[in-house]
Amino acid sequence: MANLSEKECQALRQELTTTQNLLRTLEATKAEIAIDIAARRAQIVDLEARLARETGEGKALREKNRRLDERLSAADKRVAALESELNGARQRLLMIEDEKRLQQISLDKINAEAARLIPQARRDRSQLDGIAGPAASRGGQFCRAEYRTGTACQRTR
Repeated sequence: MANLSEKECQALRQELTTTQNLLRTLEATKAEIAIDIAARRAQIVDLEARLARETGEGKALREKNRRLDERLSAADKRVAALESELNGARQRLLMIEDEKRLQQISLDKINAEAARLIPQARRDRSQLDGIAGPAASRGGQFCRAEYRTGTACQRTR
């Protein structure tokens, strides 16, 4: 029986060694898993920080985008107002150019009429001077002299 006990002891020692080896392996695996869990927790903390930062950046970008949209809208309104003002100025310019053209036509007509009437007026003046003669000329000079001295010029009919 001692022989059998010896076999049992040997089997128990072998089982103990196997169990101890298994326990060491399990402890090593546990340590590796603990290290892995710590690394994963650090990753989670890092990801949460990045998520918070990117969420903040996203909010800031949305706010900036909203302000840019407001500025764009205001600029579009200003462009529309300036285009309307420009169209009004163009219409006023066209009206002024039309008025200028009409005035130029009128001025050209007046100049043409004056050019036509001046030679006729000179002929008429020349004829009057020829009819009145030298006596009328002297009488006119006499009246002008009296006018300068303050005496009245009396003409006889």
